[in-house]
Amino acid sequence: ISTIPHKETHFAVYPETLVAPLIKAGCPKGGIVLDPFAGSGTTGIVAEIFGRKSILIEISSEYCKIIEERFKPENIEKVVKILVNKGHKDIPLHNQKIFDEVISNEF
Repeated sequence: ISTIPHKETHFAVYPETLVAPLIKAGCPKGGIVLDPFAGSGTTGIVAEIFGRKSILIEISSEYCKIIEERFKPENIEKVVKILVNKGHKDIPLHNQKIFDEVISNEF
């Protein structure tokens, strides 16, 4: 699995687009995703965007700080935009405003 560059210090951030179909296929809306090696929190962020809850386990306090930063609303918005631009048009309503912005900017 290829990683993607990230401004934080985590060495293995994987793309949100990689985990999105797995979460949608493997966890029902309103369900809970468990990530025992949370790293930078990508799984939790994508779960949040698609209306799932998450339990993230991470031993590194530095990585926990990265996760907290990535869960800020402005950073969640960036991930929503990435996912919508990559064809994930089924973003739940709690992210509808961001979705609408991305779609309106496509034309």
